[in-house]
Amino acid sequence: MQEKTHIKSTKARTLILGAAALAVLSLNTAVNSVKAEPLAQKLNAYQAFAADFSQSVTDRNGVELSSSTGRLALRRPQQLMLHTITPDEIYLYTLGDGVYYFDAFVNQLSILPLSALTSSPFALLLGENNPAWQDYEITELKEGRSYRLVPRQGTAAASGPSALVRAVLFFDGKMLTRADVYFADGNCSRYELQDAAFEAADADFVCTVPPDAEIVDER
Repeated sequence: MQEKTHIKSTKARTLILGAAALAVLSLNTAVNSVKAEPLAQKLNAYQAFAADFSQSVTDRNGVELSSSTGRLALRRPQQLMLHTITPDEIYLYTLGDGVYYFDAFVNQLSILPLSALTSSPFALLLGENNPAWQDYEITELKEGRSYRLVPRQGTAAASGPSALVRAVLFFDGKMLTRADVYFADGNCSRYELQDAAFEAADADFVCTVPPDAEIVDER
């Protein structure tokens, strides 16, 4: 059971980092870094956001390792839902004082503390003036069209087995259209967004966990 729990917890943390570039479009507009101001101003439009996504994970040679589809939803101040639909149904969402990860295939719910988000740009979901912005160097690559986020040395996102090397966000106007997340092991997780809108329905944040689900609470 401990081995199973470890595997699911590791997978949950990897998903948190893998989706980090998507969640960065969330809440914070009061960025301290001058370099980050253009991105912050663009993200000011995201009081709420929802989009369908397709994700592909490739290795350092560009070989596809996995792919998935699902839906992303965000709503200020800290509602987040990343619902993977295929090939397996998985929910990653915030609720109260925890980050919840439900794998429907194995019927297991893992609950991580909100501090688990501090190792990625997910921490930006936690409110205005969040110090997590100070953990990243943000560079505008193409004016108003793409931005690179690199974790500073010594921060949580820059260390560990799932270390984040950089994330690149791509926009069409104010709308986020793609996010590429690069890891220290050479893998890249790419999210393509479709049918995006600056609104999210209540139904986007619903996850019904069966009463017989195994619960692993790590808070």
